[in-house]
Amino acid sequence: MYMIYHGYEYLMSCASITLADGGTNAANIYVQILNTHLCPLHWRAFPLHPFPVHAQTSIDFPVRPSLMSEAMRRGSLLCGPPAWEPNFNTVDFLLFLPLRQRNLRTTTTDFETDSYEQATGCVSGLTSTA
Repeated sequence: MYMIYHGYEYLMSCASITLADGGTNAANIYVQILNTHLCPLHWRAFPLHPFPVHAQTSIDFPVRPSLMSEAMRRGSLLCGPPAWEPNFNTVDFLLFLPLRQRNLRTTTTDFETDSYEQATGCVSGLTSTA
């Protein structure tokens, strides 16, 4: 709601996946979303320390964190290969959401407008269609 109210066009975020399983889940997530959620070439990013995805894949079904699943459901796109973050023992996925392709009606019903106004002091000007 804040992003839409203030006229932002894009939202970038990072989804971190633990390497506690040796990276199999992270690799399988990447393989699963590569063909369905990869952003156009002009929005791609390439990590300085790429995670060796193909060395880690298996036939297991990946378990995506709920926040990442929700971002994908809302239209977030994958910016490229995942980065390896050895300091935190994670793999990081850079996600990109073009807000102009979002359906404002969906957005306003998914968030509590009153809570937004109370937290920010801003009146959104958007009304719920629910």
